[in-house]
Amino acid sequence: MARPLPPLFLHAGHPKTGTSALQCAFARSIPRLAAHGIHYPAPPDLKAVQAGAVSSGNIHAPRLAERYHAAAPRVAPDGRLLFSTEAAFRVLPTDPAPLEALLAEGVPVEIVLYLRDPVTQVRSVYAQMVERRGYQGNFDSFLEGSRFLDAVERFLDLCTRLQVPVWAWNYSADPGAALAVMEDILGVPAGTLDPLPGSRVNRSLTRAEIRALQEIAARHGPGAAAAAGRALCERLPDVLPDPPQASAAAYGAFTRRVAPQVARLNARLPEEARLRIEAYEEVFGRAPAGPAVLGPDQRAVLAAAVGDWSPAAADPLRVRAVRALDARAPGLARSLRFVRDRLRG
Repeated sequence: MARPLPPLFLHAGHPKTGTSALQCAFARSIPRLAAHGIHYPAPPDLKAVQAGAVSSGNIHAPRLAERYHAAAPRVAPDGRLLFSTEAAFRVLPTDPAPLEALLAEGVPVEIVLYLRDPVTQVRSVYAQMVERRGYQGNFDSFLEGSRFLDAVERFLDLCTRLQVPVWAWNYSADPGAALAVMEDILGVPAGTLDPLPGSRVNRSLTRAEIRALQEIAARHGPGAAAAAGRALCERLPDVLPDPPQASAAAYGAFTRRVAPQVARLNARLPEEARLRIEAYEEVFGRAPAGPAVLGPDQRAVLAAAVGDWSPAAADPLRVRAVRALDARAPGLARSLRFVRDRLRG
């Protein structure tokens, strides 16, 4: 008699909902999860992820069906399989074939989808776009162009069409509860998931860091900014949040635009996953006084990261790297003099 196909839990993100911390905890808890009948295949970068490095999870989304069949024999009798990748959130609505193939075989699939209130999600994505792609615009401009809720609707539409159960939860309600909520969803005892002690994983950038990375991207390209951003988050994981600010006008236009989408989404979400549109003062509070300024540790990390990044490519840019920063906020320009001096060699 053929062995039953093990059920699959697919954690699909979405972006900026604590995925890096969850994947770190999954990687650190493989034996504990196995003790409760859940097989989490080790990611290829297991040691780095266990130490807090950012990961793309333990599955390549387009190969979902293939990876399921490779891992299924390792699942204990009556056990379950756990995959985690944010890429599934983006890939499956465009190419649902891997998921459809598993469902056609009779594989029981459940999806875990963490959500986030619209403006805090966009604020975090903005910092990531500066870090990874060298985005040069301000936060008001980014708010105007954000269409992320379209992707949320497409993903939920897919799950509805395929009749796949979705465990949804709003990360904004209590970011510190992300692991505990996951333990409840998986049906394992509290404390099964082992977080990285003492540090945040893949923290957000501060306003000063964002502006510094924009300068680095402008002088050296997005690759250098990405290297510097990774260094900041990995070497200084406990820097306090200082997120970008939006003008009241830009935020008002954003909330008016997304309000109908939020209403549609909330009509199909359980209470614990429903999204909120906060008042401007609740999100941004009083505007920060004075310019955003880097601390000495941040300056040192930036200098080292830029100095170490692809020296052969960076050398021709050293002369240009000392120009044009004085046109920026005086506090930030002063804080970057350390970087400029390092680049002068």
